[in-house]
Amino acid sequence: MKQIRNKIDAIDKKLIALLAKRKDLVVKLGEIKKKTGIPVQDDKREAEMLLERAKLAKKHGLNPLLIKKLYTEIINESKRIQSHEK
Repeated sequence: MKQIRNKIDAIDKKLIALLAKRKDLVVKLGEIKKKTGIPVQDDKREAEMLLERAKLAKKHGLNPLLIKKLYTEIINESKRIQSHEK
């Protein structure tokens, strides 16, 4: 059991590192949006992302609703970060 938990911990560390990299890209995207006058929120892009992430989740045997909820939170945080970059 400890070995499995250690593997889970290692995966979680990688997930968090990837989320940090994603945040860096979100900041850069926010800077571009600010310079070009593009709004932070893009409903069409968000809907497309959620649909694609749900499809990918299903393909990998994950609960699509869980992934949609997770990505909704990630998207909301991204918008918050970009809004504060103004």
